[in-house]
Amino acid sequence: MVDTLDTQSPPVRTAALELLAMLTERYPATFTHEGGPPKPLTIGISDQLITELALDPAIVHTAMRLYTRRRSYQKALSQPGAMRVGLDGTPTEPVAPEHQAAARTPRRPARAAQGTPPASESTPSPMLLTLDLWKGLTPMPVTATLKLVLRDLPETREQDGMVYMALQNEPRGLPKGVTLDSGPLYLTSPVKQWKTACTRAEQIRTNGTSALLIVEAHVSTRDGALVGVVKGVQVVEGKAASPTSSDS
Repeated sequence: MVDTLDTQSPPVRTAALELLAMLTERYPATFTHEGGPPKPLTIGISDQLITELALDPAIVHTAMRLYTRRRSYQKALSQPGAMRVGLDGTPTEPVAPEHQAAARTPRRPARAAQGTPPASESTPSPMLLTLDLWKGLTPMPVTATLKLVLRDLPETREQDGMVYMALQNEPRGLPKGVTLDSGPLYLTSPVKQWKTACTRAEQIRTNGTSALLIVEAHVSTRDGALVGVVKGVQVVEGKAASPTSSDS
């Protein structure tokens, strides 16, 4: 049996994955993180979530499909004596025999006719990175820094000898099957350090060459956002701008 995911628009799928992460935090006795042993859900739990939490039905139904079509969930359905649970984790009813039989039946995804790749090549369900995955681990003190490349100069504000800028972190190049949410990144730098880097970048650009600012910063978190204090800025030349051809 393989996990089969419905094709949904990216915004709906993203919202559905975020909803699942929220449900595992809000209803830990009912919903489990990926990798944990799931419990069969009571019939009609989607409608209950839509009503009680005032959620978008399309997002809820997509989230439930993603959750219930996992192999681990189908295995839980097929267990002898399996019970369905409500939002509070209380057993509500046994899994019906026909549902157990369906869970034991291997699903064969359509292939050649629709051009769908074999199961071994299908896209895996994105991994939900939630804080529960690190629960119980003892933190080791480290000094964290990050590096980022700026191809353009962001809007800034000066105050008390510091420059402040607001960025949006867009994770890319992650391992296959792993997703991270985008989020705000707030940086501050001493005025002199930042202006020196900007002046150097402008000098490079006057020669028709792009300038890249490689920024290294000490980081922490504040109210769910990354906050960084710039440690250093290296300005390097990028690729020269392509010459514009004129009509003869």
